Amino acid sequence: MAIDWGRMGRGVATGYLSAKIANTEANDAMNADIIKRAGLNFYENTLPEFQKNEKSRKATYAKVSAQYGPDVAEYMDQNDFIVGDASDYKNIVTLLGSNDGMNETRLKAYLEATSAGTYTERAEKRVTSIQDREKTIMNLTSGSSKIGNMTAELLVDGGKEIPTAATETVTTPAVEGSQVGPVITEAVPEKTETKEISLPTYEEIFGDADKAETIYLKMDSTTKKRYQDMAGKIFDRDKDALTGDFAVAQGYIDDYKAGIEDGTISNKTTRNQYIYNRWFEEQFLPNEGISYRTPVPQDIVDASTLINYYNSIGDDTTVTEIKKRLKDKGYDLTDYNL
Repeated sequence: MAIDWGRMGRGVATGYLSAKIANTEANDAMNADIIKRAGLNFYENTLPEFQKNEKSRKATYAKVSAQYGPDVAEYMDQNDFIVGDASDYKNIVTLLGSNDGMNETRLKAYLEATSAGTYTERAEKRVTSIQDREKTIMNLTSGSSKIGNMTAELLVDGGKEIPTAATETVTTPAVEGSQVGPVITEAVPEKTETKEISLPTYEEIFGDADKAETIYLKMDSTTKKRYQDMAGKIFDRDKDALTGDFAVAQGYIDDYKAGIEDGTISNKTTRNQYIYNRWFEEQFLPNEGISYRTPVPQDIVDASTLINYYNSIGDDTTVTEIKKRLKDKGYDLTDYNL
């Protein structure tokens, strides 16, 4: 009996189409679920977090401007020392202290060369960016866009390094040709070229160049990432040990539970994240000969001892006088829980 190739072909085609339809339906269902979760994540997490960060960023910028001047606030905001984290202001105060070593001339030169706009202009760009992401979400949910567009839109920008160079445009005027005796000088046309100019470094502006290499918060983003990568590999390798008996011995787990209960630790922070952060600052960096931040000034250490003593004997007058002297020297006592 001859093989009915036509019938077989129809059977194969029917089976292929059925499988194709089923696969398409499954993909459509998966895409719909991804889009739904992307929308929920944006409105429940991304947007509220953005709004909270912007509020914190604005408050920190104002406090830095009031204490150190608008130029310092501009530098700190431009270079991601102000990112909307609740500890931004405290970290900046820890870095700068009384800021006695600042070179205002170099700071102004830096700001003029970078031309990064005003705080308001940068804030408006951030708002526009989040609005664009929202539009992408809305387009997806309305079915007028493909899921592939979400990949780039929802990526979080990585840290940027402090700029070390800027450019300037230099125009060399034309020179007419001339002849003096037998010597002929050819004409030179006008020439415009862009040259790179070096910018003042953080250490040249704010001082403490000798300390920058051993203080984590003063390092550039490339160096920070190198230490983060090193720590991450160690933590991943020894996670069971570090999050188990080690964490118990250091009191990290008890501190985490207490922080969650009293609200000082966000409930979005996992136990392992908390343990890693504490281990990174208190164990890993010191083992590398690095401090996470500039050590607490000796003035504060000495004053804290005195305040504790006079509080214990009920001498409020002396406590008030000690705090007044610290304030007169430019310390913000809230940064040291005094």
